Amino acid sequence: MKKLLLIAATALCFAGCSDRGEGIDGPKDGVAIAFSLDCGALSASVGAAQAGVQTGAAQAGQPAQTGQLAQMTAQPAPQAAQIAPATRAAVPIANGTTVRIVALHAGDALGSTPAASATYYVTGEETADGHKRATLAPCTVTNDATGAVTAYSDDPTKAMRLKAGEYDFYAFSPALPLKSDGKSVDVYHAMDFAASATVGVTVKSDGSTAYPDPLDATAPDKTATGGAVELKTLARRCALVSFSVEPKTATAFNKLTISSVQLSKMTDQPAANTAVDAAIVPGGNAYTFTFPSSAFKPGAADNLWSFESPVLPKIEDTYGLSITVLYNDNPTPVTLATAADQIPAMAYRAGIRYSYTLRLKGANLQLILAVSDWNEAGAWEDPDGIGAYPGIEILVGEWANCFENDNSGIGAVLNPEFTTSSNWTESPNPNDNIGED
Repeated sequence: MKKLLLIAATALCFAGCSDRGEGIDGPKDGVAIAFSLDCGALSASVGAAQAGVQTGAAQAGQPAQTGQLAQMTAQPAPQAAQIAPATRAAVPIANGTTVRIVALHAGDALGSTPAASATYYVTGEETADGHKRATLAPCTVTNDATGAVTAYSDDPTKAMRLKAGEYDFYAFSPALPLKSDGKSVDVYHAMDFAASATVGVTVKSDGSTAYPDPLDATAPDKTATGGAVELKTLARRCALVSFSVEPKTATAFNKLTISSVQLSKMTDQPAANTAVDAAIVPGGNAYTFTFPSSAFKPGAADNLWSFESPVLPKIEDTYGLSITVLYNDNPTPVTLATAADQIPAMAYRAGIRYSYTLRLKGANLQLILAVSDWNEAGAWEDPDGIGAYPGIEILVGEWANCFENDNSGIGAVLNPEFTTSSNWTESPNPNDNIGED
């Protein structure tokens, strides 16, 4: 009898220990991690393909040329570098932006068995410690055959839980599915892919945490309670290309609206097996990219509608484009086009905005290019040495004789007739427009 009581007491003792937790490993089910995300370089266009809060449905290279134009946009040699936070001004992150977060035990390489993985979406923005950050909530996501997020739904039960220990977090947006290697994804044109790594995060069994300051790598670790972890800002891995019309007075035209855009000799898609901790490596450049309908952006006036879309980075090469426009209320579209390799060689670089504008010049339509930081159009500080300064524009070329009955040379005839023209001429020396003060 005494022997049975001893066995029962011993069993009760172990059961009691188990009910209280798992010793240094923390609570039985782990600590629920409350993620937030430094806003940093990420703009509202990331995740713009997702909409809604509870359930969101998707909106849905060039021959080498020397000179300053090629130099300004030259693609640096690809390298698999750890993602570092960018030092940009804080900007809002759109509600509904989806993020996949992978937790690894500290020091484990991507591709190792993760400690946990979960998907989140942005629910809002808060200001803490003098900077803005997005708040994240757990969710489930639906991906299509390409991996694009087509929908998400709020799901508090999907919050990541971790035992006490030290972890490295890899976050990327949109919440694409990881490939079977556990470290890479497929990225397509029109995906605003961005990623970051937050390493050396300590999670304690009482729910307190310590993590690197996302704004200052040299500062002491920040601490928090309730499982709170602030992730480093997501760094963009694609470029942004936009097309718009420069506003003119009603004496020139009432309305000139871009209705579609195609770019030829773009990077082949997808950028397959892109490691989430490295830059996208451009492949071939035989793809013609048609801007999706979701890229159509309304402006403040009828003639300010534009197209804007992320694109995969591309190697330096000539390229071509086709722009379809509608003039005034005429339902018949007019197409302005170049040959597939008629525009001088340039590259598209990650995190950079390439803004093309149609400008009326007499009877001609000029194509103007401005290069800037993705978030700060017109306020580029040139930290990467690409040579573009605020206010600098590049005349790429022009379509001649697009408007009839314009003898003034300034496009000021009342409602001139818009005609189709294939007479494209590239700028005699577009490099002359770069590097000027």
